[in-house]
Amino acid sequence: MKKFFLPFFLFIFALMIIPEATAQIYEIDSFVNKYAKAYDELVANTYKERADINYKDEYIEIPNGTEVTVKRIIPNKVDQLPNYLRFNAEIVYEGQTKYIYAWNLKFSDKNPEGTKDILKDYNMSPNMIRLDDKETGTKKVYNALDLRSPEGEMLMSPLYLWAVFILLVSPLVINIVLIRSTNKVASAFKFLYTVIAITIAIIMEGYYFIRLGPLSIWFCDVEFYSVMKAARNSIPLVLAIFAQIISMSAVNMSADQYAQSRGKTFKLWPSIVLPILAFIAFVVLCFNLPSELFGVAEGEEATIAQAESAIRFLFTTLLIALPLPSVLYYGIKFKLRGLFLGIFYTFYWVGTLTVVGIFISVIVKLFLAIFFQVLIYIIGAIGGMWFMCKIGLFGNYVKDGRIVDSNTPGAKWVADTRSPFDNFFSDIAKSREKRRNR
Repeated sequence: MKKFFLPFFLFIFALMIIPEATAQIYEIDSFVNKYAKAYDELVANTYKERADINYKDEYIEIPNGTEVTVKRIIPNKVDQLPNYLRFNAEIVYEGQTKYIYAWNLKFSDKNPEGTKDILKDYNMSPNMIRLDDKETGTKKVYNALDLRSPEGEMLMSPLYLWAVFILLVSPLVINIVLIRSTNKVASAFKFLYTVIAITIAIIMEGYYFIRLGPLSIWFCDVEFYSVMKAARNSIPLVLAIFAQIISMSAVNMSADQYAQSRGKTFKLWPSIVLPILAFIAFVVLCFNLPSELFGVAEGEEATIAQAESAIRFLFTTLLIALPLPSVLYYGIKFKLRGLFLGIFYTFYWVGTLTVVGIFISVIVKLFLAIFFQVLIYIIGAIGGMWFMCKIGLFGNYVKDGRIVDSNTPGAKWVADTRSPFDNFFSDIAKSREKRRNR
């Protein structure tokens, strides 16, 4: 009987240690840096004070491509954190246990066939929307994006951003090169290339912002880079926005020339005002639509399917309503080309205003980071001056009550521990009192 149980227990023990022996191997692969920050331990409310589970400030930098073993994933459900930073991985690196953000990990090809990628169980989509489905008791996720998928890696690649940058800047370059050309073919080429390039760029921008959301400004975000590096990385963004705005002058010039050739005048302001009025009308309409239109009785709560149907209907209506006034205005004046201009101008302004809004958020982040950094330096300098005064680093050599040279016989060093900040507030109070007595 013992001969039977001994191999049996050895077999069970082997099964228990196999998962440990074939633990998942991952590579460090940060999207935003050449390394990932790894911390010694997880603690509560210490790292930027924005989560109940997060990291201490001490960390080491593990280069991309380094292989580590993942022991477990520790989710963080705090709403203040972006979704892609809500998952912490406990890893083994050089025999030591470390903690990093799980989105810095890539499943290694060196894992044995059949090894499960445990990160697939966690949704790290940067801009997803999660809604409760009361009919099924589950949650439905919209706009999910796996950053490790081909689509996610494409959007996070600098090549995607450079492609948008080239599409925005190249029309400006072409218009400058051909600025004196009077050839009709060259003029038509400038107009068509500018419109097509800017249209494609705006579509790519919209797709990029919708899919990545708060992660879309990763390349100039002070969360990932120093203030100076973030400011430097934002320069292409500034140039792209400048080119996007300036390149419109070529479209306007071409449209104006076309209008003059037919004895008419071209006006740009309707392309701005009319979509705004259309959007206001759309919002008013949304608040006055009866719920029965979407199959929901008055006072009842819409199901997920009904909400999806309503959103699709409203989104389609908005896509039609937004350019419609401009299309009608320019179509009546310039016929077929006017219809095209009405659609183009509407979505150009929407795209440009969106990009400018994103840029403003970048500027605000950079300004706040620089402001607090300078404030820390000022406080440190004031504190250092006060401390040096208090420990007596400043003073004079004195003999018989007079300040003398350090080589004077009998001279003694007298430390001056008075700080210029000691009586700061009392001096202010005295000056105010003098003003009142005048």
